[in-house]
Amino acid sequence: YLLGALGCLAMISFGGIISIYLAPIAAIFIAKALLEIRKRAWVIPMLRNLTALLIICGLLFSTISYMNRLSVLGPDTGLVNAALYLREISSQDDVILTHATYAPIIESVAERRTVTDTFQMDPWVQADVRELFASRSTEKVLEILAKYDATYILIDRNIDEDAWSGNNEGLLFVLRDGETFKKAHETNTIEIWKVLR
Repeated sequence: YLLGALGCLAMISFGGIISIYLAPIAAIFIAKALLEIRKRAWVIPMLRNLTALLIICGLLFSTISYMNRLSVLGPDTGLVNAALYLREISSQDDVILTHATYAPIIESVAERRTVTDTFQMDPWVQADVRELFASRSTEKVLEILAKYDATYILIDRNIDEDAWSGNNEGLLFVLRDGETFKKAHETNTIEIWKVLR
């Protein structure tokens, strides 16, 4: 039963992909623990009822908490519209460079490949993308874009604001080069840039 608790703790700590594998295992151990609590001979019946109430309230409150999170979770309409616009202006062979959290949306809505996604665990790709977002060198940015055949860049200033503090930071500085990049679409926070090469 301790394994079920440790599995839940590992899922909370590590999150992401590891929770996909740990959830079924933790569920088995948690179910066994609940059955053991139910079968146990209780000396004080009120304690049994309070334990059951505590478990039910915990399950209820955690469900309500996650329902609230899901209601405010993306994608927002601006991102979906940007992905639809990308599908219109790009060809099937085009590759989009964007933040890893947007890759599944771009791949499903725009039906285009992305350089990286949330399941991309290749540290070299992640390092290249971080370097590209931080670089102020047009040559370095073009080298990385060519390495992955990226033809469009999708930027959301909300999610990438930790990379830049202003318009003259990193990739935002390089994108101002009108001979190499052309702004294809812009909303309040999302920008799509075409790589002209």
